[in-house]
Amino acid sequence: MKASSLRPSAGFLLLVVSCSLLIATLVWGLSTPELERVWLIMQGMQRSGFRSLMAEDVKRLEVALTHYPTLPRAFIGRASVGFIEPTHEGWINLAQPHIIRSGLSANKITLDIECQAAASSYPITIALENNAGRRELRFTANGHQSLELQLAQPAAPEIIPVTITSAPGSREKDGARIKLSAPGLPGHKVSS
Repeated sequence: MKASSLRPSAGFLLLVVSCSLLIATLVWGLSTPELERVWLIMQGMQRSGFRSLMAEDVKRLEVALTHYPTLPRAFIGRASVGFIEPTHEGWINLAQPHIIRSGLSANKITLDIECQAAASSYPITIALENNAGRRELRFTANGHQSLELQLAQPAAPEIIPVTITSAPGSREKDGARIKLSAPGLPGHKVSS
């Protein structure tokens, strides 16, 4: 009597491999492409109920920047630096906006930041933090100040989180609004 083999047949292996490839193709085909996710984030920012970018949205944008170094143009046009979130005539009044910059040849950039708020909101601290360090400006009244920001990787575009902190006890409706420009850089006007 002949003993039966415990090894699977070639037909069974072919069926398993075919099903695995089919499942992998379906999973790949149903996943959202990276640039479509960026487009969905941009569309969400245009809605009237937009409050701020979620941490996961910022992470998705940072990953997309590594694959698409010209992506900043979608947010700031030909400017070298600007806000990711929508502005009104260049002004932004979110507590935690984000700056996006294109790849630059310089090791540092000078940003001119204008701040306006109700008197009860002062003092206001504006902090920018990137891989090269943290820089802060402190405003005690409406006005302009300049900030020199060191760049860890000048040639690579980056997203720089900004934190705006008002005086304790100030009301949110009295929050600060800021405007940004980068004198000396090509296309230094911030897109509105």
